[in-house]
Amino acid sequence: MNYFGLAVFILIMNNLILEFLVQFCHISVYPAKLVTECMLFFISWLVQNCIIFRQERRLQKAMDWQKEGITIEKADFGWND
Repeated sequence: MNYFGLAVFILIMNNLILEFLVQFCHISVYPAKLVTECMLFFISWLVQNCIIFRQERRLQKAMDWQKEGITIEKADFGWND
């Protein structure tokens, strides 16, 4: 569901940013499209890396801990209390 939401967001933002660059900044369509796609590629990568696939990594880590018999209490999170 998160990935679908990101795809819809990217589609909408693609149109809005491109329209803004062409109409208000008076940039030619081709360079504006290139700038728009580069911006949205970076945003998409950040969202996928920090939000969407982060959840999958957490689940995988929990499953690995379960296989090794590590409980939450025994896990080393690297926090210094």
